[in-house]
Amino acid sequence: MSKENKKPSNEDLKDVVKTIDSLSQKGFSEIGAIARLALVALESPSLHHRTSDDIAKALQAICYMSDDTSNCINCEAEQVGSHYVDESRARRHKAQLALNA
Repeated sequence: MSKENKKPSNEDLKDVVKTIDSLSQKGFSEIGAIARLALVALESPSLHHRTSDDIAKALQAICYMSDDTSNCINCEAEQVGSHYVDESRARRHKAQLALNA
């Protein structure tokens, strides 16, 4: 969709929905897989002492993947003007900018 075109076509919308579906399936299945592995490690006393750093890294990866997936989905929705805007967060951000000015 061109930036000059304010109203997305049906094809644009279909493409964005497919991309969002793909991003969410990939991102959330990876997050779930890492979380399940971390849980298994926590439930295995014989492995716990050797894997605490691995569990920490897995949790960091979950945080990163969650943020990245959310951001990618938001960017796709924004392309067709259908992204979610947290109005209260936007007001807080605007107030913070005013304080820093």
